[in-house]
Amino acid sequence: MINGFDLLASFYDRLAKLVFGNNIKKAQCEFIEQIEEGSYILILGGGTGWILNEIFNRKNSVKIVYVDTSLEMIKKAKLTLEENWSSQVIFVNDTYQNTITKTPFDVIFTPFFLDMFNDVEVSNIIIELSKNFRTNGIWINTDFRNTRKINQKLLLKIMYLFFRAVCKIAACKLPNFEKNFYHNGFKKVTSTFFNGGIIESSIYKKIEND
Repeated sequence: MINGFDLLASFYDRLAKLVFGNNIKKAQCEFIEQIEEGSYILILGGGTGWILNEIFNRKNSVKIVYVDTSLEMIKKAKLTLEENWSSQVIFVNDTYQNTITKTPFDVIFTPFFLDMFNDVEVSNIIIELSKNFRTNGIWINTDFRNTRKINQKLLLKIMYLFFRAVCKIAACKLPNFEKNFYHNGFKKVTSTFFNGGIIESSIYKKIEND
């Protein structure tokens, strides 16, 4: 079966900019400074890879495992990545379930990834990834959010219809990210909103037991 995101790879970033301006990129870059040098990072659903250079230009000693199920997105990410950083990235063309490393991740980054799944699936993803995540690590989640604005509700509905048709994603509406993180042992420690509030970038950390 053709991966729907393969069909979008050549114009995905241009389409995002057409609809949201630079807010998609601004949101994903919001918390790069919170990443410590030397961190081991997992990026899920990274798409065309522009975020890699953004991270390395600010945190040049990190190492990244970059996962995407779309082969075309992976190919584009490899071409986008500046050559001097190539030894610090492992590209994985597979699902998150098959991303197993011996070293726990210090940072998990899910940029517009969890919105492809329903609440049950999001909960399972958090549970599985938590098994390979440092206790004091940070989870950066950047994604859309529900608002009360009619035009934004309509936009989200159109986007889900499009991605369900083209990319065969499972979800038909936004999952409750904060609720799923909290029920699986995480708390939101900070967040920033973009594009009139329809985009949110947040940092989650594991809840410390008393």
